[in-house]
Amino acid sequence: MALARWIRRRPMDYVSLTGFIFCTLSIRGAFFPKTLPGFRCDDPHIRHPFRGDTISLPQLLTAMSVLPAILLLLIEYHAPSSDGEERWLRGAVGRTVSAMSEYVVGLLLVATATEVMKVFVMELRPHFLASCRPDWTHINCSQGLVTQYSCTNTNDPASRRVDIFKSFPSGHASLSFYFFAFLTMYSNIRFEGDLHRQWGCRLLQVTTALAAVACSMSRILDRRHHVQDVLSGAILGLLGGIFTIRWLVKSIHRTAVLTHPTASTPVKINGRGS
Repeated sequence: MALARWIRRRPMDYVSLTGFIFCTLSIRGAFFPKTLPGFRCDDPHIRHPFRGDTISLPQLLTAMSVLPAILLLLIEYHAPSSDGEERWLRGAVGRTVSAMSEYVVGLLLVATATEVMKVFVMELRPHFLASCRPDWTHINCSQGLVTQYSCTNTNDPASRRVDIFKSFPSGHASLSFYFFAFLTMYSNIRFEGDLHRQWGCRLLQVTTALAAVACSMSRILDRRHHVQDVLSGAILGLLGGIFTIRWLVKSIHRTAVLTHPTASTPVKINGRGS
């Protein structure tokens, strides 16, 4: 009964938790495709060497967890607040924890959507041939599209063997652009009408935008993704950030209205005022 009440009260938390479990299993190679996607022997887009990752997945996840917490705390510490001076820092910490919890829910939803698309689309990575190392003795390239083949990378971990079929969309792009979109919209709302701190807000937004672009570009330069994979991931991350701010972070609007009660055009969350 307690679980059912929690699901009814916080359905997105339940979905994100389920998504976290799915992503963990999928990344570890639990969902290896039964039918392998076909390829053409002369396709130049999958003949690149494997170069590794400029930004590894553990590094990305660490950055996506630690940096937002620090930046949100700085935003809340400097943003106008309805709290008294004595509760300034304590109130900032409380609002940071609240915002961070919603950020994590949105991040998990974006990660889940990304991983689901990877599993179902099964696009070959640019280094597919180098990593798969197909058994060429049983492949007839003259038939055009090769659909019957086997990889000889059996000594690689399951996570790496399944990863070569997960090029679309880019997870690095979706998560980094979600990070950018969330912080941009959050800071816009929290500093609305505060002209004295607008420069700091804009500096934060430009910095996070450059970080997202740099992270995404590294995936193309590393030959880990095709251009369309990165663009699709970026769009997915932006939409995820907008969705999270609009539908989940209701407390932002309540705080903004309390701080600026005379604002002529209050920010609307969920399509209505507080």
